Amino acid sequence: MSENLVKISQNNALMIEALRQRGLSDEQIVNDAIARNLPVDDSMFEFDFNELSGFVEQELVTLQSALRNGYQIKYNTIRGIRCWILIVFEQDPELVFDAGEEAVYATLNSSQQQQLQQVLSYGWQLSILEEATNKIVIKPIG
Repeated sequence: MSENLVKISQNNALMIEALRQRGLSDEQIVNDAIARNLPVDDSMFEFDFNELSGFVEQELVTLQSALRNGYQIKYNTIRGIRCWILIVFEQDPELVFDAGEEAVYATLNSSQQQQLQQVLSYGWQLSILEEATNKIVIKPIG
């Protein structure tokens, strides 16, 4: 995690990545958010992209920095990590909810692992389970 990255909410991060997956450029995301011209989300997530327009009204520089330089999520949840992986890498990781053993299991290459590590909020740790297969686990620290 870099100290230079802006911190944004998990929901804003998910909306940004969903818009990127739809093919919107970073500049287009900013311009469409300012103009309140973001698309309607008909995905399983049903994001209200108008929330991103509200965010840009309050935090334009933060959004621009997040898009240009990357970001760290302020507070992750196990389901939020799953959704981020699903949106960004188009794979559905395995979730474990057993008390004290909560975790997200996925198979990500080293570049994807670095990208995920960058956005994870404080309190989460990514560990490699099997280097040969790129199997990883994300667990709460502690």
